[in-house]
Amino acid sequence: MVLDPIIGGLHFTNVLMDGGSDLKLLYQGTIRNMGIDPTKIRHSNTTFKGVTPGPEAHCTGSLLLEVIFGFPDNFRSENLTFHIAPFQSGYQALLGREAFARFNAIPHYASLTLKMSGPRSIITVNRSIKR
Repeated sequence: MVLDPIIGGLHFTNVLMDGGSDLKLLYQGTIRNMGIDPTKIRHSNTTFKGVTPGPEAHCTGSLLLEVIFGFPDNFRSENLTFHIAPFQSGYQALLGREAFARFNAIPHYASLTLKMSGPRSIITVNRSIKR
């Protein structure tokens, strides 16, 4: 499911939420486009298997960022640690099972929506028809 959360204060338009993955990734191009101060990136020894051709890929660091879903009057935010992938993707970021759990979110793949509880009511995040 491709959604458009706010990550690190920036509105993203192409984030893959993958309930079959346990990863939270930002890609090299995304980091460059965000203009992140390199001193905020922490060292990480995390490796990925089955994501790229070959035996494994080593992440180039990790970064704690706030992720927001919803609207100004009814939203949820969580701080998530992203690993920085050493490769490019057609997506800006990937959010896996931990993101679903942290937001207590339920995906509805048939209608391409994500639902979670908010402070005022249920938050329903729809996939953009333009994508």
